[in-house]
Amino acid sequence: MAAKRIKVPKGATRKADDIPGMIERLQLWVTEHLRVLGGFLAGIVAVLLISWGYGVYDSAGERRALTEYTEIFQKWADAAGPEAAEARRDELIRELEGFVAANSGTRAARNALVDLSRLCFEAGRYDDALQWQKRALKEADGKAGTDLLVRYQMGLTLEALDRKDEAIASWRLLSESAPAEMRREALWHVGKILEEKGETAEALEFYEKAAETSGFYPGEDLLDETIARLRREVSSGSSSGETGEEAAS
Repeated sequence: MAAKRIKVPKGATRKADDIPGMIERLQLWVTEHLRVLGGFLAGIVAVLLISWGYGVYDSAGERRALTEYTEIFQKWADAAGPEAAEARRDELIRELEGFVAANSGTRAARNALVDLSRLCFEAGRYDDALQWQKRALKEADGKAGTDLLVRYQMGLTLEALDRKDEAIASWRLLSESAPAEMRREALWHVGKILEEKGETAEALEFYEKAAETSGFYPGEDLLDETIARLRREVSSGSSSGETGEEAAS
Protein backbone atom coordinates (compact mmCIF):
# COMPACT_ATOMS: atom_id res chain seq x y z
CA MET A 1 0.00 0.00 0.00
CA ALA A 2 1.39 3.37 -0.96
CA ALA A 3 2.13 5.75 1.84
CA LYS A 4 -0.50 8.40 2.29
CA ARG A 5 0.71 11.82 1.22
CA ILE A 6 0.46 14.37 3.97
CA LYS A 7 -0.75 17.77 2.85
CA VAL A 8 1.00 20.67 4.50
CA PRO A 9 -1.06 23.86 4.78
CA LYS A 10 0.48 26.69 2.81
CA GLY A 11 0.59 28.92 5.86
CA ALA A 12 2.72 26.40 7.73
CA THR A 13 5.52 26.71 5.19
CA ARG A 14 6.10 30.37 5.91
CA LYS A 15 9.71 30.91 6.85
CA ALA A 16 10.52 31.87 10.41
CA ASP A 17 12.52 34.77 9.00
CA ASP A 18 9.27 36.34 7.81
CA ILE A 19 7.89 36.60 11.34
CA PRO A 20 10.18 39.34 12.69
CA GLY A 21 9.15 41.55 9.77
CA MET A 22 5.50 40.98 10.59
CA ILE A 23 6.14 41.82 14.23
CA GLU A 24 7.94 45.01 13.26
CA ARG A 25 5.06 46.11 11.02
CA LEU A 26 2.63 45.62 13.89
CA GLN A 27 4.92 47.47 16.28
CA LEU A 28 5.09 50.27 13.72
CA TRP A 29 1.30 50.46 13.59
CA VAL A 30 1.08 50.53 17.40
CA THR A 31 3.55 53.40 17.67
CA GLU A 32 1.87 55.34 14.85
CA HIS A 33 -1.41 55.14 16.72
CA LEU A 34 -0.22 55.89 20.26
CA ARG A 35 -2.32 59.04 20.16
CA VAL A 36 -5.34 56.73 20.04
CA LEU A 37 -4.18 53.70 22.01
CA GLY A 38 -2.16 55.41 24.71
CA GLY A 39 1.13 54.12 26.08
CA PHE A 40 -0.48 51.71 28.55
CA LEU A 41 -2.37 49.74 25.91
CA ALA A 42 0.64 49.85 23.60
CA GLY A 43 2.67 48.15 26.33
CA ILE A 44 0.15 45.31 26.52
CA VAL A 45 0.20 44.91 22.74
CA ALA A 46 4.00 44.84 22.85
CA VAL A 47 3.88 41.88 25.25
CA LEU A 48 1.61 39.98 22.87
CA LEU A 49 3.84 40.73 19.89
CA ILE A 50 6.94 39.64 21.74
CA SER A 51 5.32 36.40 22.89
CA TRP A 52 4.13 35.65 19.36
CA GLY A 53 7.64 36.03 18.00
CA TYR A 54 9.30 33.87 20.65
CA GLY A 55 9.95 30.98 18.29
CA VAL A 56 12.26 32.98 16.03
CA TYR A 57 14.69 33.74 18.84
CA ASP A 58 16.80 30.67 18.35
CA SER A 59 19.78 31.07 20.68
CA ALA A 60 19.63 30.59 24.43
CA GLY A 61 20.85 34.14 25.00
CA GLU A 62 18.18 35.57 22.71
CA ARG A 63 15.43 33.54 24.40
CA ARG A 64 16.62 34.53 27.87
CA ALA A 65 16.67 38.21 26.89
CA LEU A 66 13.22 37.94 25.31
CA THR A 67 11.79 36.31 28.45
CA GLU A 68 13.21 39.04 30.67
CA TYR A 69 11.95 41.74 28.30
CA THR A 70 8.44 40.27 28.33
CA GLU A 71 8.44 40.04 32.12
CA ILE A 72 9.41 43.70 32.44
CA PHE A 73 6.51 44.82 30.28
CA GLN A 74 4.08 42.38 31.84
CA LYS A 75 4.84 43.80 35.27
CA TRP A 76 4.14 47.28 33.90
CA ALA A 77 0.94 46.19 32.16
CA ASP A 78 -0.31 44.54 35.36
CA ALA A 79 -0.49 47.93 37.10
CA ALA A 80 -3.91 48.98 38.36
CA GLY A 81 -4.61 51.21 35.36
CA PRO A 82 -3.17 53.79 32.95
CA GLU A 83 -2.56 56.31 35.74
CA ALA A 84 -0.61 53.79 37.82
CA ALA A 85 1.40 52.72 34.77
CA GLU A 86 2.22 56.35 33.98
CA ALA A 87 3.34 56.94 37.57
CA ARG A 88 5.76 54.03 37.21
CA ARG A 89 7.22 55.26 33.91
CA ASP A 90 10.53 56.35 35.44
CA GLU A 91 10.86 52.95 37.10
CA LEU A 92 10.26 51.23 33.77
CA ILE A 93 12.81 53.46 32.05
CA ARG A 94 15.43 52.52 34.66
CA GLU A 95 14.63 48.83 34.25
CA LEU A 96 14.90 49.01 30.48
CA GLU A 97 18.18 50.91 30.69
CA GLY A 98 19.58 48.12 32.86
CA PHE A 99 18.14 45.51 30.52
CA VAL A 100 19.77 47.10 27.46
CA ALA A 101 23.13 47.30 29.22
CA ALA A 102 22.96 43.62 30.24
CA ASN A 103 21.64 42.28 26.92
CA SER A 104 23.35 44.46 24.34
CA GLY A 105 23.29 43.00 20.84
CA THR A 106 20.13 40.91 21.25
CA ARG A 107 16.92 41.53 19.32
CA ALA A 108 15.06 42.18 22.54
CA ALA A 109 17.58 44.86 23.51
CA ARG A 110 17.14 46.53 20.11
CA ASN A 111 13.39 46.56 20.68
CA ALA A 112 13.98 47.99 24.15
CA LEU A 113 15.87 50.92 22.62
CA VAL A 114 12.72 51.87 20.71
CA ASP A 115 10.63 51.54 23.87
CA LEU A 116 13.11 53.68 25.81
CA SER A 117 12.93 56.46 23.24
CA ARG A 118 9.12 56.41 23.35
CA LEU A 119 8.94 56.38 27.14
CA CYS A 120 11.48 59.21 27.48
CA PHE A 121 9.48 61.22 24.94
CA GLU A 122 6.27 60.66 26.91
CA ALA A 123 8.09 61.79 30.06
CA GLY A 124 9.21 65.01 28.36
CA ARG A 125 12.84 63.89 28.42
CA TYR A 126 13.39 64.80 24.78
CA ASP A 127 17.19 64.92 24.82
CA ASP A 128 17.29 61.42 26.31
CA ALA A 129 14.72 60.22 23.78
CA LEU A 130 16.84 61.54 20.93
CA GLN A 131 19.94 59.77 22.19
CA TRP A 132 18.09 56.43 22.39
CA GLN A 133 16.70 57.00 18.90
CA LYS A 134 20.16 57.60 17.46
CA ARG A 135 21.42 54.42 19.08
CA ALA A 136 18.37 52.47 17.89
CA LEU A 137 18.98 53.63 14.31
CA LYS A 138 22.61 52.60 14.54
CA GLU A 139 21.77 49.14 15.87
CA ALA A 140 18.79 48.62 13.53
CA ASP A 141 21.35 48.03 10.78
CA GLY A 142 18.99 49.09 8.01
CA LYS A 143 16.03 46.92 9.07
CA ALA A 144 13.11 48.68 7.40
CA GLY A 145 10.48 48.27 10.12
CA THR A 146 12.68 49.45 12.98
CA ASP A 147 14.22 52.23 10.89
CA LEU A 148 10.83 53.71 9.98
CA LEU A 149 9.55 53.40 13.52
CA VAL A 150 12.54 55.21 15.02
CA ARG A 151 12.59 57.93 12.37
CA TYR A 152 8.93 58.61 13.08
CA GLN A 153 9.72 59.04 16.77
CA MET A 154 12.77 61.15 15.93
CA GLY A 155 10.71 63.58 13.87
CA LEU A 156 8.36 64.16 16.81
CA THR A 157 11.28 64.52 19.22
CA LEU A 158 13.12 67.08 17.09
CA GLU A 159 9.90 69.08 16.82
CA ALA A 160 9.49 68.99 20.59
CA LEU A 161 13.07 70.27 20.94
CA ASP A 162 12.25 73.07 18.46
CA ARG A 163 15.10 71.94 16.21
CA LYS A 164 13.10 72.84 13.13
CA ASP A 165 15.64 72.34 10.36
CA GLU A 166 16.67 68.94 11.71
CA ALA A 167 13.02 67.97 12.12
CA ILE A 168 12.30 68.93 8.51
CA ALA A 169 15.23 66.84 7.30
CA SER A 170 14.09 63.89 9.41
CA TRP A 171 10.47 64.02 8.20
CA ARG A 172 11.56 64.46 4.57
CA LEU A 173 13.82 61.43 4.82
CA LEU A 174 10.96 59.43 6.29
CA SER A 175 8.58 60.56 3.54
CA GLU A 176 10.94 59.15 0.92
CA SER A 177 10.92 55.61 2.31
CA ALA A 178 7.71 55.19 4.33
CA PRO A 179 4.46 53.52 3.21
CA ALA A 180 1.78 55.89 1.94
CA GLU A 181 -0.10 56.27 5.23
CA MET A 182 3.02 57.38 7.08
CA ARG A 183 4.28 59.41 4.11
CA ARG A 184 1.12 61.53 4.24
CA GLU A 185 1.74 62.44 7.88
CA ALA A 186 5.47 63.04 7.30
CA LEU A 187 4.72 65.48 4.47
CA TRP A 188 2.18 67.23 6.66
CA HIS A 189 4.76 67.65 9.43
CA VAL A 190 7.20 69.22 6.94
CA GLY A 191 4.50 71.65 5.82
CA LYS A 192 3.58 72.51 9.41
CA ILE A 193 7.16 73.30 10.41
CA LEU A 194 7.76 75.36 7.26
CA GLU A 195 4.61 77.32 8.03
CA GLU A 196 5.87 77.96 11.56
CA LYS A 197 9.09 79.30 10.01
CA GLY A 198 7.07 81.70 7.86
CA GLU A 199 7.89 79.89 4.60
CA THR A 200 4.29 79.86 3.44
CA ALA A 201 4.72 78.98 -0.23
CA GLU A 202 6.99 76.03 0.57
CA ALA A 203 4.63 74.89 3.33
CA LEU A 204 1.71 74.96 0.89
CA GLU A 205 3.64 72.72 -1.50
CA PHE A 206 4.09 70.03 1.16
CA TYR A 207 0.51 70.29 2.39
CA GLU A 208 -0.64 69.72 -1.19
CA LYS A 209 1.66 66.71 -1.53
CA ALA A 210 0.21 65.32 1.70
CA ALA A 211 -3.33 65.77 0.36
CA GLU A 212 -2.38 63.84 -2.78
CA THR A 213 -1.07 60.91 -0.71
CA SER A 214 -3.44 58.22 0.57
CA GLY A 215 -3.91 57.91 4.32
CA PHE A 216 -6.17 58.90 7.17
CA TYR A 217 -4.02 61.35 9.16
CA PRO A 218 -4.27 64.25 8.95
CA GLY A 219 -7.90 64.13 7.86
CA GLU A 220 -9.20 65.57 4.62
CA ASP A 221 -11.04 68.41 6.38
CA LEU A 222 -7.92 69.63 8.17
CA LEU A 223 -5.79 69.45 5.03
CA ASP A 224 -8.40 71.15 2.83
CA GLU A 225 -8.88 73.95 5.34
CA THR A 226 -5.13 74.47 5.75
CA ILE A 227 -4.45 74.43 2.01
CA ALA A 228 -7.26 76.92 1.33
CA ARG A 229 -5.95 79.26 4.04
CA LEU A 230 -2.36 79.16 2.78
CA ARG A 231 -3.45 79.66 -0.84
CA ARG A 232 -5.21 82.85 0.25
CA GLU A 233 -2.11 83.99 2.10
CA VAL A 234 0.17 83.25 -0.85
CA SER A 235 -2.22 84.98 -3.25
CA SER A 236 -2.52 87.98 -0.94
CA GLY A 237 1.24 88.21 -0.63
CA SER A 238 1.70 88.08 -4.40
CA SER A 239 -0.93 90.78 -4.92
CA SER A 240 0.71 93.03 -2.33
CA GLY A 241 4.07 92.57 -4.01
CA GLU A 242 2.69 93.47 -7.43
CA THR A 243 0.97 96.57 -6.03
CA GLY A 244 4.21 97.69 -4.43
CA GLU A 245 6.13 97.28 -7.67
CA GLU A 246 3.53 99.28 -9.61
CA ALA A 247 3.66 102.09 -7.05
CA ALA A 248 7.46 102.18 -7.24
CA SER A 249 7.38 102.48 -11.03
